[in-house]
Amino acid sequence: MKMHLKNKGIHPIIFIVIGNIILFISTSFLNLPKSRQWADDLLDESTFKNPDKGYYPETWFHFIGGNISKEGITADLEAISAAGISGIQLFHGQFGGAWPGVSPQIKCLSESWEEHIRWTAKECKRLNLNFTMQNCPGWSYAGGPWIKPENSMRHLVYSRTDIEGGSRKKIQLTKPQESEEEWRDYEDLFVVAFPTPEDDTGNRLIPKEIKSNRD
Repeated sequence: MKMHLKNKGIHPIIFIVIGNIILFISTSFLNLPKSRQWADDLLDESTFKNPDKGYYPETWFHFIGGNISKEGITADLEAISAAGISGIQLFHGQFGGAWPGVSPQIKCLSESWEEHIRWTAKECKRLNLNFTMQNCPGWSYAGGPWIKPENSMRHLVYSRTDIEGGSRKKIQLTKPQESEEEWRDYEDLFVVAFPTPEDDTGNRLIPKEIKSNRD
């Protein structure tokens, strides 16, 4: 779906949009017998404080690019188990680049990657954790060689160019977040031009420091 914005003084360049599809599933409880009693008489304090493990939360678990090791997987899963979390949902996200000291890098869908997936599943079994896995790398249904770059998930980036007004100029706008990564696919969207605000330096804004009353 394409959305076109029409506004005087704004012309279709450099922004890139993420499209998220959120599916909301609602369950309605209809036609329940009037005699049905809710859980007041089925729960007691001890059950509430120590519920069955089927009610415990699960967590997302990411393979971040090729920064994977069996030792790291085991350490993370043991910490998850110790925290009382009941399982993981495994995602592979090809982002962030190589981390210093992490070698070799594990390429997604390689034999080594599959070995690390099996290791993760076995460690979950050893630690009595539920193991759930996404069906393709990256965002669900948005990763893999069958997805062309122009049809993949998008996000919005921008560049800034300061010029002196009062005359006509021909300028080359810089590409935002310049990168040679193959998966980068830029598409010009629009240019926004406006007078420079007073006291603007062009530097990033520095957020104010926020403190809490907790030690």
